[in-house]
Amino acid sequence: ETIGAALQRAGLGDRVIGVILHPSREVALDRNRTREGKDFDTAILDGAIRFLDGELQTQEDPPGWHRIDNSSETPTQTADRIADLPLVIQRG
Repeated sequence: ETIGAALQRAGLGDRVIGVILHPSREVALDRNRTREGKDFDTAILDGAIRFLDGELQTQEDPPGWHRIDNSSETPTQTADRIADLPLVIQRG
């Protein structure tokens, strides 16, 4: 099943919002360090976090996408913020 078909079946149709969550590098590294419930040393992800942050710093957002700095937000606050975003439909 395609993503589009699954969205249609779920009653969402074309209502998809692209979101890039981009907290500060320091916050992302701290969240990674303090994350619980992982059965591996999360420090292994530090290099990837630094790389992705660098890439996001230099790239423009894709058309129709929203970038959110959620550094100071809880997951619930971020979810509420995403729910309030305007819908932008990009067809191509």
